[in-house]
Amino acid sequence: MDAFSLRKQRERRRLEILAAVDKAQASLARGEGRRVTTREEARELALGVERRGLTRLNLDLLRLAAPEPEVLRVIGEESQLKSTDKLTSRQIDNEIKAARAKARMTPRRLVIDET
Repeated sequence: MDAFSLRKQRERRRLEILAAVDKAQASLARGEGRRVTTREEARELALGVERRGLTRLNLDLLRLAAPEPEVLRVIGEESQLKSTDKLTSRQIDNEIKAARAKARMTPRRLVIDET
């Protein structure tokens, strides 16, 4: 997978997280869910999760972290078109290192979202 594909995948994940945060905030605005603002509330929530079972929590986290099959198919097709599907692990590591080095050298711009 080339650096551009990795960047696209990272950006997709970032957008998914932002969408999940928006969904959670909307849920709180509707009066659903609950806010955790104290250590005691956090302990109570942790005990509740423990009672429900870590399996359910792990499945929820896995669903959030694992890409959907459609995403994997698209990534695979892009990789074949670019002939990056034949790269070795060492070549992939070198591409990632080069992309990270370039990113460190590129000045970052501050983007302010005023919405």
